[in-house]
Amino acid sequence: LEVYSSDAGKGKTLVTFADKLGIDIADVIAVGDSNNDSTMIEEAGLGLAVANACDALKELANQTICDNSEHIAKYVLENFII
Repeated sequence: LEVYSSDAGKGKTLVTFADKLGIDIADVIAVGDSNNDSTMIEEAGLGLAVANACDALKELANQTICDNSEHIAKYVLENFII
């Protein structure tokens, strides 16, 4: 059970954070594995789901990447940033 304000969420937080840093949301990469990551995946310029994510999130994501036990940060850096 997750309880939170309807005005809160990872997607809105991501947009607000990017705005405060002066980063265009189109340049943001978000990675998730569960339904509570869906708004974040939708808002980011590039939404990535890990291989062991729930099916609903994989459908929303732009791409499915490695399993969450396979060094996600390293994978994102090597495949999307560097």
